[in-house]
Amino acid sequence: LLRSHLRADLQRRRPDLVTELHGRAAAWFADRNQPVTALGHARQCGDPDRVGDLLRRSALALLASGQLRVVRDLLGWLREHGRADDAWFALLAVLVHPEVGEGPATQAHLERAGELWPEDPSPELVALRERVRARIAAADGNLDAMVAATEASGSAEAADPALAVMRQLERATALALAARREDALRLAQPAIDRARELGHGLLVAQGYTVMAL
Repeated sequence: LLRSHLRADLQRRRPDLVTELHGRAAAWFADRNQPVTALGHARQCGDPDRVGDLLRRSALALLASGQLRVVRDLLGWLREHGRADDAWFALLAVLVHPEVGEGPATQAHLERAGELWPEDPSPELVALRERVRARIAAADGNLDAMVAATEASGSAEAADPALAVMRQLERATALALAARREDALRLAQPAIDRARELGHGLLVAQGYTVMAL
């Protein structure tokens, strides 16, 4: 109760100082690989650019660790604050919403990503689009499209380690469903090992699911 009173008093007397302190805390936690806490402080700053930058740096690791609702809520906050006009955020929403039971929103985000697609996309953005295409093919039950969407590509490996593991597991899933189990296992086990090394628990679980197919 005392802490709440002191915080409210400081907010009333020095809102600029409160914002500055939250900004410092966001940077401190981000530098120590604590993105959820960092993003919470960034939101308290009320600065969409700061939140957007931090989310761009940490969203893939958060997804790979199972923090889907955290990412979903942050994307919603950015939209409310006019900072969602970015193909990267739109594609991220395509990955997140079906996983949290909000599949109907997927098509709108996919169309938005197309509208916002830059002339010279980064390797990370291209890799993210590849993951989206693979997920859509899997959701549609289109095995041929899934196999094609998960063909070897250097863009994921050049962009982000979480994306690289996602691609390996999606490829392994496609191969397993195509009755190429030995090829699938050769991909899945190294992907599981890499996911464990990175601390990406959700990807580890997905990898073991592939091993059981």
